[in-house]
Formats: sequence, structure tokens, C-alpha cells
Amino acid sequence: MLQNCRNWREDSRMRILWDFTFASNGGALASLEDFIAFVRDNHDLKHEHVVLTSIPVRADELTKNTKMLHIPCRNPLMRLVNFIFGLQRIVKEENIDYVIYPGGLPNPFVAKPFAFFVRQALYFCEALKQMPLKSRVGFGLRKEILKFVAKRADVIFVQTDFMKERVQSFFRPSGQVVKIVWSVINDALIPNVRNRRKCEDERLKFLYVSLPNGRPYKNHLNLLRGLRLALDMGLDAEMILTCPRIGESRDKVVLTIHREIEKLMLDNNVILTGKLSREATLALYDKADIFVFPSICESFGVPLLEAMAYGMPILASNLDVFREVTNEACLFFDSYNPNDIAKVLVNSLAVREELSRKSKEVYRSLYSGKTIWEAVYDSISQVNK
Repeated sequence: MLQNCRNWREDSRMRILWDFTFASNGGALASLEDFIAFVRDNHDLKHEHVVLTSIPVRADELTKNTKMLHIPCRNPLMRLVNFIFGLQRIVKEENIDYVIYPGGLPNPFVAKPFAFFVRQALYFCEALKQMPLKSRVGFGLRKEILKFVAKRADVIFVQTDFMKERVQSFFRPSGQVVKIVWSVINDALIPNVRNRRKCEDERLKFLYVSLPNGRPYKNHLNLLRGLRLALDMGLDAEMILTCPRIGESRDKVVLTIHREIEKLMLDNNVILTGKLSREATLALYDKADIFVFPSICESFGVPLLEAMAYGMPILASNLDVFREVTNEACLFFDSYNPNDIAKVLVNSLAVREELSRKSKEVYRSLYSGKTIWEAVYDSISQVNK
């Protein structure tokens, strides 16, 4: 284990590298921003930190024990070069003792003790078969690398019992598999987190926060078909999607969504937000009435947590992981069945207040208190003892 890998400094003070080069959007970017807030707000952290990112990140008022490094990864070749050589150079130059990979792929070429997160459920999900051939090959390769590095890792962090069971079964790691209480919710990042106002518009607003680019498993098409059926049943509503507008993306999945909106004549009922900042995305939770999450494969679902933090009523796919994350405080539907989606959209109006109350209760009981990074920091410190 870790303590046998090197001679520790007398005061057991480590210099830890946090590799956030994977974080560019969505939940990954949210976790980076929350980590920066965690380091900024905790000036008595025991260890020194080097934070590695692939995009410029504002990091005001960091502690003197924290250093930010930016390595641009503009194309796949640059990412590969940095993956093989760049991290090794940084580990050596920065005198790193320990490496933590909060997401992405652990570097098997770096000869330092390490811990990593498994965030991607597609490794274990049938939805991978829907992905393009290039994506399937890439995931297959990454899965084999994870099997290899899992034998050397001190700790593998997961977000749910659902993921813990699969990691233990597929990777058979030699170290610990630790479930952490996942939270990227920070009052500084989400203002008025428990005081969501109700929309005054007569038309009901549903919201789905998810980037569809290259991800057919996000299931936008069945959601749109369900919305069309619900409108035909008399529902007066619109759907807000965090999806590129027409002309903003050539991604095949996005173009298919645009064609489906036109085919179903939903132009007046679907709002495409285009690319949004983290702050603008969070603001959507305060503008909508009901949150919908129709994805067919997730390891957790950060938007679910954000919606619960805002006390939003939630409708979600009938997945074991969503039942675990929400503690069943939402309405579930068959994500493959547009008729069932439509039925739940319509029926949600009668139970909005009850679902909102449950969301708040679950968030307060399960996700308040320690952030993810406190749990990770405590686990790493325990291994170092």
C-alpha cells in the first residue's frame, strides 16, 4: 500500500497533484470549481496541492499551499502527448508525492502512488452499444487501462453503491473502493439554493440539463417524442434543453435532435439554450418548474443533485442509480417508452408540491454537510497514516 511506496517526510506532509485536465464542461467542470472553492475556504489543509487543468480557470484567493497549472489540450494529439509525457514531467518538476485523478484516466506511466475516480457508467452499460464505433473502441481501450491501473491504486472513489458493485466486479482492485457522498453543491456557486421562486408564466416549463454531443444515451429523442404526446393530451408546456442551437454544432446527435424537433413540430415548445456558462446553467434551475432526467446510463447524475438543491420536482428514468441518488423522491418513467414519458409529464402537475418537498428533504438529509473533497481528503490522509 501507499506507505510502503516511498519514504514519507517527517511531518507526513505530502505534495499532491490533482489532475483535472479532463474537466471542460458539465459535471466535470462543476467538480473542478467546487474543488477550488474547497481549497480556498480551507486554509488549514495539511498537504500542499498542485492543480492541473486543461482550460483557464479563475482561482482567486487560493491558499499559499496551492498552485494552479494550465496545460492546453486543443486536439487529440496534444492530449495524447500530454497524457504520456506531460504529466511525468510535471510530477518530477513539482516534486509530487501523490497523484489524484478526479476523473478521466489515470496515467499508467507515472510511478507515484495514486487514487482515482470511476465516474463513467458506460463501462458497464448496454447503452455503449448505441455509441459510434470510434467511441466504443475508445471506451473499450480505457476500460482495459482501468483494469490494469486498478491493481496498483490505493483508493478508487465511486459515487454510488451501484458503481461500487460494478467496479469491484469488473476491475477487481487490490486497494480500497470507497463510496463518497457526492456533492458539488456550494452555496457560493448556487445562490439562493433553497429559495427557488415559482415561475409566473402560465405555460409550464420543464428542464433537462445535459450536453447531448456524441451521447445518444442522454435520450433526448424519446423525451421529445414523449413531450409531443403529452402536448397532444392537452398539456400546455415547453421544454428547455441545454443543447446547441441550429448552426452551432455539426455533432450527429445534435443534428438528429434538431431534425426530431422539426419533425414533431415542437419549434414553439422546445427552447434550445445553446452553449452556457456554469453560472447561466445553474440559473436555469430557477427559471423552470419541473426537472426531467431521461438518460438511460449514468454513474450518478450531477444535475439531479443540483435540481434537488433547488427543491425542484424531479421526473427521471427508472434506473437503479437514480433511485439511489434521489432516494426515490421523484416520479419514474420507462425511458425507452415515449408513451410512459408523456403520462408522467402530464401526471406530474398534480404532485408538484409534494415532489418539491421531497427534493428538499433528500438534499438536506443526504447531501448537506461535507463536500466530496472533504471526504476524498480524509480518505487520502487516512491512507498516509
